[in-house]
Amino acid sequence: MLKEIYKEIYFASYSIYKNVQSSMELRFSFWFAIFGMALNNVAFIIIWMSFGVIAGDMGGWHAVDYLLAFGIATTAFGISHAFGGGLRELGPIIKKGDFDKFLLSPKNVLVRVSTSKFLVHALGDLLFGIISVGTWIFLTGSFSLFVILNILFFTVISTLIWYYYNVIVHAVLFYFADGQTIVQGLFELLITPSIFYGGAFTGWLRNFFIFIIPSFLLGNIAIEVIKNPTWQMYLIVSAITLFWIVFSLYIFRISVRRYESSNFINFG
Repeated sequence: MLKEIYKEIYFASYSIYKNVQSSMELRFSFWFAIFGMALNNVAFIIIWMSFGVIAGDMGGWHAVDYLLAFGIATTAFGISHAFGGGLRELGPIIKKGDFDKFLLSPKNVLVRVSTSKFLVHALGDLLFGIISVGTWIFLTGSFSLFVILNILFFTVISTLIWYYYNVIVHAVLFYFADGQTIVQGLFELLITPSIFYGGAFTGWLRNFFIFIIPSFLLGNIAIEVIKNPTWQMYLIVSAITLFWIVFSLYIFRISVRRYESSNFINFG
């Protein structure tokens, strides 16, 4: 069992390495995509931190707290989408009948699909997220080990949520020939609340974006737990994340069974 896991990790690492190496052949395009995406995220920081300043403290949030919430979310987004970018290409892969090569591989299908493409621009999100988190730590003077460990914990949680939610929504493509619009809609359902000022959400709406659509697990919940840590919240967050992992793997497995090879034959 451990040997198989090691093989999958080794294969994924090698595949990611080759994708990065390939992407870096066009160096200007590579770095432009990274810094372009990082600059694009600045707009969200300006808008929502300005909102926080104007509205004042809300739900225990200060304007500067948005830096940490958004920073964790974008860091996790960058990790999951840069190194699992193949999921974003699943639609064309299925449509062209290229999914056959993944099914015929002795490697894990999901690992192979996920690591088949590297999204360069997602590194811009990763870079921006790290800078945002570092800025929050500096501005608030939160250099304690407790805070650092919480940031790492919630970055891992956020990365897992991003990735496995992506697995679920892209499984839709096995059911609809042109399901990209549905995929985008489901993706926006997760991402849109996650970039809002978390202190503005209370009551049932806050619970909805924790327990039903896990948007607040992408960064917002980290602020609440760091300010008011309880072991129950750590258990709840871990349990929700585990549910999405198990649920997504189940959905992906049964969805793959619906795939039918296109068997394209060209005559010329």
